[in-house]
Amino acid sequence: MRIPIRKRTFSLSTIAIWAALSSLLAACSNSTMAYSSNMGGGPPYKVTYANTTVATTGSVPVDPTSYAAGSTVKVLGNTGPLVWAGFTFIGWDSRDDGGLDGGGGGTFYSPGASFTIDSDVTLYGTWTSGP
Repeated sequence: MRIPIRKRTFSLSTIAIWAALSSLLAACSNSTMAYSSNMGGGPPYKVTYANTTVATTGSVPVDPTSYAAGSTVKVLGNTGPLVWAGFTFIGWDSRDDGGLDGGGGGTFYSPGASFTIDSDVTLYGTWTSGP
């Protein structure tokens, strides 16, 4: 039994197009892999600073950075600055306690402290009474 074999011919322009597409696909594939490995395997995370103490003036700092999972975050200071008459700003807490003495039950961070991020984080202004 004989099986007919078709012979295909391609023009040089067809071969050039296939070569260009192959190179483009390889470049896109490599770019995606590099992007994934740079992101640490997770989405970009944000740090938001909040102030829930109504008697304060000023504004909270803004961290414009998008952090990859596992990145180190340096906690910002009171750059607003937030001011509360009769109280001293002492740092940030990961739980809102109304602002006093860092007793919100969360993690307390002094300005300049560092932590490793693995989700979006909100830090709340924390105060102690007295100047």
